[in-house]
Amino acid sequence: MQWHEVCEHPSLQNLPFKIELNERGQILMSPVKVWVCNEDGAVRFFDINGELNNSNLVPSFPNKVRIMV
Repeated sequence: MQWHEVCEHPSLQNLPFKIELNERGQILMSPVKVWVCNEDGAVRFFDINGELNNSNLVPSFPNKVRIMV
């Protein structure tokens, strides 16, 4: 099986990360979407193009959450 056949396989099309090869032929898996929450509860959303105003996965998810310790 060739690399492009692996990447185009239907079971790999909707994964929550991007699969690629680096210059040394190693497989890299990068998350497609990332949520980051700081100590104050501020939530930031990112995709492969950069920061988003809100989540594409759950648009109603708040930008601030209460942290319970």
